[in-house]
Amino acid sequence: MQDPAENCVQFQSDEAHQNQNNQPNQNQNIEPIENQNVPAAPAKSNKSKKKHKKAKDNPPKPRKRPSAREIKHCENSAECETWWDFFKSIDKDHDGYIPIQEMKYAVSKNRHFFGISAEQVEKLAVKCDKNHDKMIEFPEFCEMMCLVKKQRFRRATIKYTNAVLPKDRQAKNTSYMVAYTCWPPPIFITAITILEITFYFYYAVGTVEGLSSNGPAPIDNELALSPKSKWQVWRYLTYVLLHNGYLHVIMNLIMQLLLGLSLELVHNGLRIAAIYFAGAFTGALLFFVFDPKTYLVGASAGVYALISAHLADVFLNWSEMRFRWIRVVFFGVWVIADFGWNIYSRYFARNPTKIAVMGHVGGAIAGVLLGVVILRNLQLKIWERIAWWICLVIYVLFIVACVICVACGFSIEVPTKNVTATD
Repeated sequence: MQDPAENCVQFQSDEAHQNQNNQPNQNQNIEPIENQNVPAAPAKSNKSKKKHKKAKDNPPKPRKRPSAREIKHCENSAECETWWDFFKSIDKDHDGYIPIQEMKYAVSKNRHFFGISAEQVEKLAVKCDKNHDKMIEFPEFCEMMCLVKKQRFRRATIKYTNAVLPKDRQAKNTSYMVAYTCWPPPIFITAITILEITFYFYYAVGTVEGLSSNGPAPIDNELALSPKSKWQVWRYLTYVLLHNGYLHVIMNLIMQLLLGLSLELVHNGLRIAAIYFAGAFTGALLFFVFDPKTYLVGASAGVYALISAHLADVFLNWSEMRFRWIRVVFFGVWVIADFGWNIYSRYFARNPTKIAVMGHVGGAIAGVLLGVVILRNLQLKIWERIAWWICLVIYVLFIVACVICVACGFSIEVPTKNVTATD
């Protein structure tokens, strides 16, 4: 894996900055640690002692900031000046070396400057200690600060990611992101969102109605799920790219982004893509069982798969998950209210709507069952392994039953008007 330090911008310039003013940056309120009770540094190795003994034999050179050309991890000379001033404030004995324990103590006294914990900085210091002498020189300090600077931009991402992590996994996840990088970004949710927007505008602009809040649905499109083309298997997935009006696509994309990005940051894109498209496929099958004469477009089955995947993650980590009851109540009330209203509007209202309720149900079933199977579980318990097999078997049997019903033409059709459903 590529070292994160290699991603840092390397600054190259002449030595014109050597004689610049070395006064501390006024914007940096760095607390010096001189005259403070600093934990004793670990005993230096024989190699380190020889190095200092040799330094005593030879008169030390004047202690000044290295030239910008010697530093590979500063973006500009002002940044190098700030890091040099901080390095001098920590280096109490002015020998050009900072023991890692002293570095850790300095970080605890200057949290506003680093923005991450002392333990995380200690790990970075050990990583940047190229000669493994437990002493940090200024070039190593600059490499460490380059990594620290990256963490400041990641703090918002870490907090967002921790929203779907149990408490005991948050520290591990944060440490992982600090030690490596926030890579890859949430590519799947971003890509599928862009595709759905693109397809909507592409097909809406070519219609007489143009951009309309409600329809018309592109039922004649080869991507839509059609009762006349049940054997064209790609339609069971591609129908999520089409929508019935801009209100339909906006609501789906908002929920998709809110729910999918946080999950993908934790569980990676392949897992979320599998749950999303499994929800779409399951929703399409269940929809044909209950509405065998109706067309289907929309991404709601995939969105409901993401909703129920959140619930699966909560139940898997029930004892460790923060705000578990709030999450369960929020998602539970939302799902029950949405299903209840959609079922009434679709099957019992005087003027039935075009909502594909069974597509939502199929997506939710896939999200719950496959969420247990696919999502990451770093602390696997015995009962969770049993639940893993139970969920996998139930999902496979459910899919097999739906496929048999669709293939044999068996349906449980609820009387309603023949309309084009929007998922």
